[in-house]
Amino acid sequence: MTALSRPLRLAEATGVLSLATDLAMGQQLEHGLRTAVLAVRIAQALDLSEDDQVTVFYTGMLHFAGCTAESEIDARFFGDELSARPQMIAVAFGTRLDLVATAARVAHPERARLARAAAVTRSAFGGVAEFRRWAASHCDVARVLGARLYRLAEPEIGWVRVTSKYPALAEGPWPSWHRDGFGLPAGAAELAANEVCVQAFSLGPHTAVQFHPEATQPIVASWLAGSDPPPPRDVTDPLFRDADAAWQEASANAGVFFSAWLDGWFCQPLSGVPVGEASHQP
Repeated sequence: MTALSRPLRLAEATGVLSLATDLAMGQQLEHGLRTAVLAVRIAQALDLSEDDQVTVFYTGMLHFAGCTAESEIDARFFGDELSARPQMIAVAFGTRLDLVATAARVAHPERARLARAAAVTRSAFGGVAEFRRWAASHCDVARVLGARLYRLAEPEIGWVRVTSKYPALAEGPWPSWHRDGFGLPAGAAELAANEVCVQAFSLGPHTAVQFHPEATQPIVASWLAGSDPPPPRDVTDPLFRDADAAWQEASANAGVFFSAWLDGWFCQPLSGVPVGEASHQP
C-alpha cells in the first residue's frame, strides 16, 4: 500500500462524494463542482462572509446527496431512474402539470402506453405512505450530514489520549493529525472523546474515529513532508523522536480496535453512552 503524501482534505473527500452523486443522479461528472463554483461566485458578489461562502461551497457540492437515498423508489416508478432524473430535475420547479406530464413521458419508456400506465400505477400504490418513505430518506441523509463541523483553535497533531467507553477502544496513545472537530450526528453513539473534541462514534453498523489507528510512522512522515506550511517541530517531534515504544503500543491498540470493529462490537449499545448529543463543541 502506498502512503498518502498528505492527509485527505475535507474538500477532496466531499468532491469524491459529489462525483458519486453526479453519477447516481444521471448528471455529467462535476455537475456538483460546477454548481459549487457558481454558487461561491454569487456569494462573493453578494459580499457574504468567508464562513458563509464555505457553507455555500459545501451545500453546492452536496446538494444532491439526499436525493440518492430515493434511488430504489425512483427505480420502481421510472424504471431507468438514471435516464429519468435529469428530465425530472429540469421541471422540478415548474407547475404540477409539467411534473405529471414529464413523469408520464419518461417512466418506463420502453413499454407500450397501457403497460407503462399500469407500471406507474403499481409503483405509486400506497400514495401518502410511499411519499413519506421518500421524504424520510432525505431526512435520514440530512441528519447524518447535518452534524456541526468546526475548525479547532489549534490543530490536534501528535499523540493523543481519549476517554473511551468501550474496552476494545484503548485510551491511547493514538497518532493524531487533524484541524477540525465535529458534533455527533443525530442517532450516533459517542465511543470516545477528549478535552478537544469527539474522538469516536458509531452509527448503525458504522464506526468513525478522529485519530488515526491506521497510521504508521512512515505514513505520518509522508504527511509531514506534504504539509505546507509544516507544523512546528515541537508539535511533530514526539511522533518521531524516541517514539518506538509509543508506536508499538499504538499498533497493538489498533489491532484490537480493528478486530472489534470487524466483529461488530461497537454497534452494540452500552448503558450510559450518549446518543445524538452535540457534545464537545466550543
